[in-house]
Amino acid sequence: MKRGSILKKTEKDIPIYKKIQNYIMDCIRDGRLQQGMVISSEDQFCTQFQTSRMTVRKAIDELVTNGILFRIKGKGTFVNRSNYEKTMNISSGWKETMKAQGYTTKTKVLNFSYEEASAKVAENLKVAVGSKVVLLERLRYADEHPVLIEKAYLNASILEGILDYEFNDESLYRVFYEQFGIELNHVYQKVYTQVIHDDYADILFHKKEATALIMENTSFDKYTRPIEFTICYINGEKYTLRYSVNK
Repeated sequence: MKRGSILKKTEKDIPIYKKIQNYIMDCIRDGRLQQGMVISSEDQFCTQFQTSRMTVRKAIDELVTNGILFRIKGKGTFVNRSNYEKTMNISSGWKETMKAQGYTTKTKVLNFSYEEASAKVAENLKVAVGSKVVLLERLRYADEHPVLIEKAYLNASILEGILDYEFNDESLYRVFYEQFGIELNHVYQKVYTQVIHDDYADILFHKKEATALIMENTSFDKYTRPIEFTICYINGEKYTLRYSVNK
């Protein structure tokens, strides 16, 4: 694994709208703001942070888009804690999680390269359609059985130099933290089923067509920047997804 210096943001480097977002997220985490509670008005934030209404609106708009807050016309902006609470424990990666469940694991990198962001990827990473992102595609094994194909789209502008690392054995989240100074804060997750075909169906199910469990994760850092958007194709017959939900 490559070693390099890490340049971390100081408080003065953080844009005002990010400071507002961080303040709101801190209030949610420590219980000052709870599910269904209304947040401060735009005018109150303008006074508190000595900034413009446009800056405050930008901060709140992003949190609404990410599912942290929601608006009711004529009433205000409220905490949508249900999305925030349904977050995975992101301190542990695939290998640690599977070992804790008693599996032996193996990972094979299928693709690791730059790619143009599709509309879906761009929406989740908050980048322009067609802009450069990094795709890390990996096949995951549990007890020598292929159980999951993971397509991780990484924000190339934030993770400059990520292609210098190898991820057959290395944890992506560990590299985020140790080499880029990025600590993931929360994950927005969506789970559904989908019929898959050809290569993926053959690898995971040894069939031309099969129904897979699909898990989409968008991971955010403490500045609420989307760092990673991942789509996992899972053989639910061989792999059980387990995670806890905070109350």
